[in-house]
Amino acid sequence: MINKTHESKPHQLKKLHALLIVCALLCLILASCSSKDGSNAGDPLSKFQVSDMGGYNGLSGYDKETVFVDVTMDDVDQLMKSGASFVLYAGFDNCPWCNVLIPYLNDAALEAGTKIAYVDTRRDPSWQSNLDLEGYDIFVEYFGEYLDMDTEGKPHLYVPDVYFIKDGQVVDRHEGVTPGLDSPSDALTEDMKKDLMAVLKEGFDSCK
Repeated sequence: MINKTHESKPHQLKKLHALLIVCALLCLILASCSSKDGSNAGDPLSKFQVSDMGGYNGLSGYDKETVFVDVTMDDVDQLMKSGASFVLYAGFDNCPWCNVLIPYLNDAALEAGTKIAYVDTRRDPSWQSNLDLEGYDIFVEYFGEYLDMDTEGKPHLYVPDVYFIKDGQVVDRHEGVTPGLDSPSDALTEDMKKDLMAVLKEGFDSCK
């Protein structure tokens, strides 16, 4: 006769099986929460501080979340060396062309579900030129082949400048705003907006 103070072996196995199922479900729930709150360890930009984009008048009245995070060129160096996939934007808040691009760039990033690494080329008030950027030599090392030469024959960063990077390699680039826009004070036509968003979407897709 089975002692009623002890469970039979089959019953013990059933309880163990149920416990394993519960543990598996809890793991799935926790993983989902981690992804939704932005703490996904797979995001190479999750450790960086969210940028204060308040100086961009191009975002005046913009009611969506902004996805830019502050990075230095040393940070970019580490990201490139680690083989990270990410999007890099170089610009500054008083740049009129940057102000035109910024809401569209943010919209495209929101659609892609990703953050953007932001190199502020005027973060230090003493930087009067993009070439004054601390770590500009690092920028040239990774992106110099895409830059125009200035009158002195030096690679010159003109902004806005966006790089789409996959596994530590540039796979696409977007400079300026969009063809046909002659002045940053001009309004974009609907066709220009569609073309710009299509180009940006292609860029974000390329680094997935």
